[in-house]
Amino acid sequence: MKPIVMSFSLGLLLSTVIIGVVYFIEIDNEAGAEAMSEEESQLNNEEESITEDEARSYLEDQDHVVLTSSEYEELTNSKKNNEQLKDKISQLEKGNENSEPSQNVGYEMVIEQGMGLEEVASQLQEEGIIEDETKLKEYFRENDYSRSIQTGSFIVTPNMSLKQIAITMTN
Repeated sequence: MKPIVMSFSLGLLLSTVIIGVVYFIEIDNEAGAEAMSEEESQLNNEEESITEDEARSYLEDQDHVVLTSSEYEELTNSKKNNEQLKDKISQLEKGNENSEPSQNVGYEMVIEQGMGLEEVASQLQEEGIIEDETKLKEYFRENDYSRSIQTGSFIVTPNMSLKQIAITMTN
């Protein structure tokens, strides 16, 4: 029984020593943390004493750009405006690439002796004045213009109707 009591006493002693060591280590850590907090607060107070001009000159020395909020807003707004203008320019350029020739540009159609309706309609379609030569031929035949085509030079445009083209070439 004696060895059992001794073992139990030794266990209690060892536990007390361990608890004591942990307790003193924690107290030292808390004291260290308080000391660190005091040092940090002193550094913060020193940082607060830096003026705006000192901060600006330091940043500029480090090749940084310093802007006020109004200058920053103005810069971002001008950047947005530039992007919008670039978009508009690219849309206009795309529109110009895809657009057909101007509808007001006239074409001088020269009809010579012996030219028939087939040749006239084909030439007008090739020049982009009409979209479908068959429609022009049908219109001329249905309205008796096919036998009245005159020789000479005529100005026709893409925005003219079939009737206007017929009247121009038969007068």
